[in-house]
Amino acid sequence: MKKIINIVKNITILLGALCAFTLNSCKDEVEDVSIPVNGVSLNLNELKIQEGVEYQLTPTITPEDATNKQLQWSVSELSPAECIEVDPETGKISPLKAGTAVVTVTTFDGGFTASCNVEIVKEKIPVESITIPQSQRIEIGQEYTFEPIITPEAPTSKELVWSLSDVNPTGCLTIDENG
Repeated sequence: MKKIINIVKNITILLGALCAFTLNSCKDEVEDVSIPVNGVSLNLNELKIQEGVEYQLTPTITPEDATNKQLQWSVSELSPAECIEVDPETGKISPLKAGTAVVTVTTFDGGFTASCNVEIVKEKIPVESITIPQSQRIEIGQEYTFEPIITPEAPTSKELVWSLSDVNPTGCLTIDENG
């Protein structure tokens, strides 16, 4: 009887090791699956910006779960030369003097590109409009931060002053300097 128990024990250990080996080899195969990039876009196709006011373009890679999301940024068609600098890793724009340029982002995977035509001006660019939700339901004890939509995209200043009105009952709601 003891011999049968040892045989069953050894078979169980062998089957367990075989299952573990099989699962680990499948896991390695799944982890090696690569999802290729099939496109890239930018939040803007055109940007008017004042000298000295930095701006960060926002790229979107498709599909969202692509494996290699590395990007390279470049600038071309500068008129005049050296009117703008672009960080080649982040795409942050630093306009140096009035002129025009094209900022391009390129994916490492597939070489897909998207571009933004940039016009750099000397004069200040005023805010034309600010939009926030007309009403917002917030549960007691919860916080909410308004995300204003400012037009144009890159005004000279995006500094905002937040305030409340028509609060009923008085003191039931507060707002900080960040909205």
